[in-house]
Amino acid sequence: MAELSSRKKCAKAALIALAKQRFAEQQSASSHQLVAPISPSPPELIEKTLRELEARGLLRDNRLVDLGCGDCRWLVAARKHCRRLVGYDIDGKLLEKGRAALDGADHTLVEADFFESENIFEDGDVVVAYLFREGCAKLREKLERELRCGTLVCV
Repeated sequence: MAELSSRKKCAKAALIALAKQRFAEQQSASSHQLVAPISPSPPELIEKTLRELEARGLLRDNRLVDLGCGDCRWLVAARKHCRRLVGYDIDGKLLEKGRAALDGADHTLVEADFFESENIFEDGDVVVAYLFREGCAKLREKLERELRCGTLVCV
């Protein structure tokens, strides 16, 4: 059993090293410095989070801002709960997928690096960001500088 555990640890370490190497390669080819590889939120996580927020009355008629929204899956799922949806992402192709899915909802999609954008929290009562640890650390600095009092942040 100990040997299997040791092999699993080695395999996990090797996979993490390969993922970091691949991410570094992608970074060098990109004009934007990403804080994490593209990693869509699992639908189960989105639905569970939105259900919990709705049960606490934290979504109804509020405005939701998704940082690094990708294909807008958070925004699409939240459209039945929120009155306004705003998404930021640097990938225009992903935003186009989301735009089609959000047809009819009050939404704004911005093709930009949200770290370099100003006043991104003005439109939000709830801010969501599905980031890795490094991205969360960088986001914290921006939140501390720019977030208005009373805004709920889900990371």
